[in-house]
Amino acid sequence: HRLRTLQQLMGDPPRVVLAPMAAVVQPVPPRDELAASGRRLKVGQAVDLDELANWLVAGGYKRAEAVEFPGEFGRRGGIVDLYPPDAADPVRLEFFGDELESIRTFSAQTQRKREERGELVVLPVDAAPTQARGRPSPGFITDYLPAGAVVALVEPDDLKEQARHFFERVADPAGLFTVDGAFAQLMTRPTVTVTALPRPSVEASVHLRVESVERFSGNVQRVRDELDAIAATDRVLIACQTDAECHRLTE
Repeated sequence: HRLRTLQQLMGDPPRVVLAPMAAVVQPVPPRDELAASGRRLKVGQAVDLDELANWLVAGGYKRAEAVEFPGEFGRRGGIVDLYPPDAADPVRLEFFGDELESIRTFSAQTQRKREERGELVVLPVDAAPTQARGRPSPGFITDYLPAGAVVALVEPDDLKEQARHFFERVADPAGLFTVDGAFAQLMTRPTVTVTALPRPSVEASVHLRVESVERFSGNVQRVRDELDAIAATDRVLIACQTDAECHRLTE
């Protein structure tokens, strides 16, 4: 998931990325290194299948009869199945001779086709930054953020406490960013701090009026009336913690 997010940030970045402190303090591959390590495949491209298989093995992929897990690949005639470490689903490459005819994702469980693609960037399994590789990666998550991105710190004191609890559970913290080091990296970006209680600050402050939902006391009609009234002049965003909550609210 981390590599998939980094790939998205380099290509078509999402509007919002939510990251717990346990993820923030863990290093990522340097952006230039990750971009250079990938191999781009395009429909219509001529590919030497033997050379591609050797490249996958050198990149840490394991051969498998049926591709089920990230880091596996298999070859049957003019078909190459592979499961990149940053992908949600495995990918099937179909060749006619040396020409790549199609790229499509499929379900590892049902083998059913999911999505056709025109191109694919294949990352080696060894692109993931692990301490087992013998050299901690110095990359930080903010290196991948697009220009103009803003970092929102929700309850900074709680975030620091979460990071400390994470370090207490880690057997070997070597290679991880310290709490202060992570915050120093985050603060190099434009930053918004969100807190329930006011804090002294020399920066610009905005106080939001927050009211308890207890006043509705389960009266769905009152909820709907208030939302309708606000939506007449403002854009309304409703946050649901689970799909079930979203479904109940929609009903």
